[in-house]
Amino acid sequence: QDHRGRFAVIALVGKLSWASKRGAMSDVTDCCVLVCGGGNAAQVAAGLFATRYKTIAVSFFADEAERWKNALGDDTFELTVEGAAVSKILSKPADITNDPKVAEMADVIILAVPSFAHG
Repeated sequence: QDHRGRFAVIALVGKLSWASKRGAMSDVTDCCVLVCGGGNAAQVAAGLFATRYKTIAVSFFADEAERWKNALGDDTFELTVEGAAVSKILSKPADITNDPKVAEMADVIILAVPSFAHG
């Protein structure tokens, strides 16, 4: 089956419980979500997760992270969701980077990349 143009979002839970190397979490909002990817799916996922969790976006494609971070500047994301109970969502990721070391902070990693990119 042809999968070109389709996106897959895969969540990998790094810890099986909410206890982490930083100690027990007091609230689920202490969870750090890492969104990998720089395209539309990653930007939407980062915007949605950032409403509730510490969210870091990471992109390794050329200068995508730098361009994304510079374009956002001090502004927030504005996501418009037609037909939803909440039609306008404002949020901002804690960071947008190309540094793979941010994965050390993540409790959950989301791969929001084209299907050909993850095998």
